[in-house]
Amino acid sequence: MRESLPSDAGVERPVRSRPQSKPGKVGHLFQGRFKSFLVEKQSYLLEVSRYIVLNPVRAGAVRRPGDWVWSSFLATAGETNRPAFLTVDWILDCFDAGSAERARRLYRQFVAEGIRQDGGVEEIVARAPVLGGEGFVSEFRAKAQAAAASRDVLRRERFVGRPELKVLFKEVSDKRDRDLRMWQAYTEYGYTLSQIAACTGLHYTTVSKAIRLAGRS
Repeated sequence: MRESLPSDAGVERPVRSRPQSKPGKVGHLFQGRFKSFLVEKQSYLLEVSRYIVLNPVRAGAVRRPGDWVWSSFLATAGETNRPAFLTVDWILDCFDAGSAERARRLYRQFVAEGIRQDGGVEEIVARAPVLGGEGFVSEFRAKAQAAAASRDVLRRERFVGRPELKVLFKEVSDKRDRDLRMWQAYTEYGYTLSQIAACTGLHYTTVSKAIRLAGRS
């Protein structure tokens, strides 16, 4: 197939850039496609599962969620074989843990109701990395703040008494000596690339490359 195309066919360019020529689109075709969220189980997680299978419908790519070939909808609804990598039990158990047939019917109804609704979970997902009730979100924030504070304390304790950068780079003999000192500053004393770059007068990408090479020697 590749040999039958003319050399100036521009195979990559149409696939990569034409969809992005629309107003408000930037970068390559698959840029920014992945997102991750912390989601509270049961009602909120169900809403996210419905949001995912309805995305192709809302985007106008298909008329029904089951028409999207990469969707898990049909397998979850029991209308096609479930691939080994797909777990559907927890979703179906939310509708009826005792009857798989009834659970699938209620799941299909649940998704269909989402098509007729305006707004919903997508508005929350667009702006929040945590999706859940007020108590769940508050608990997460408290744990995150405590973890951040703990990391800051450990960092301060680890680098107590470390030499200043200007002392580390005093009387550098040559480039190899300088690179080894940058590696030491970064790995042993916890200085950032930006801090080392500011001290040495180098660009931080140069510092990063030098540290990587010095670590191999």
